[in-house]
Amino acid sequence: MAPRGRKPKTAVVVDDAVGKKETGAGKETGVGTRRSEAEAMELIEKRKIPQEVYHNNFLQVVGEVENVDEMNSNTKFIKKNLEIARLPEIDLRDVEQVDRRIDEYFSIEAKYKNKPTVSGLAMALNGMNRQRLWEIKTGNYGNTRGLTANLPKNVTDSIKKAYSLLEQLWEDYMASGKINPVAGIFLAKNNFGYRDQVEHIVTPNTDSEYDQTTIRERLGLNDSDS
Repeated sequence: MAPRGRKPKTAVVVDDAVGKKETGAGKETGVGTRRSEAEAMELIEKRKIPQEVYHNNFLQVVGEVENVDEMNSNTKFIKKNLEIARLPEIDLRDVEQVDRRIDEYFSIEAKYKNKPTVSGLAMALNGMNRQRLWEIKTGNYGNTRGLTANLPKNVTDSIKKAYSLLEQLWEDYMASGKINPVAGIFLAKNNFGYRDQVEHIVTPNTDSEYDQTTIRERLGLNDSDS
């Protein structure tokens, strides 16, 4: 019991499991960990995140991410993409330089704990766009017979392998629930050539109760008519 003339100190009890709080005059609840008021309020502020959120393209609920800063990835994405955009240019006709740059790109994505992308790989290769990368992968250059159409075969083979690695990673992410399915389907159609397709097979009915002579007679055709 608090002495007369003095207000009881407010204690904050935080339930570490769900982030609930209770206030009272030194009240024990049997759950949670007693902390100082400042510590408890700091912890509560960190946990002010939506009930269900997509973090790194994966659905999560309260409690899976302790720090709200982890949910705010804008700074990370900006730093990562700037680092890729500022990579010095390489000789795209030199397969050794191309291989080192591909390895460097995937290492940057791993450093930032981010998923590699088609546009990111294209940016790492001297800032080309994903359309040029798609031309290298498919060999369909259309009317744009630029530098990418004249690369040595060993270079295009190396780039094609890196592109196939991106597709393999995409399949892994989709199969393990590491990416939003709607976003995953969009990426598959735009970057890997997947499409929704329904095939209709029409089989002609070759059985007929009439032979050619009967048909000609019914149509009034002579034998010389074709």
